[in-house]
Amino acid sequence: MKISLIFVSILLIISYVHSSSAISCTLEQEGELLTNPDDNNSFYQCTNGNMVFQKCPSTLVWVQYYKRCDWKEPEGIV
Repeated sequence: MKISLIFVSILLIISYVHSSSAISCTLEQEGELLTNPDDNNSFYQCTNGNMVFQKCPSTLVWVQYYKRCDWKEPEGIV
């Protein structure tokens, strides 16, 4: 019983830390897909007021112009 209580407490703390450090977004941004400026192999999706980290498959990069993971960013597209 004591171990279960400790385990649940740890899960609650992890959940709180994760949710409090999440990047927020506005209602108008709901469903938006946005570039991750630190990693071209990932992007963020606005879901329920939070920016949720999404990862492209390892051989693809995020192309904001098309709002999808693609083989590589086409030349001339910024």
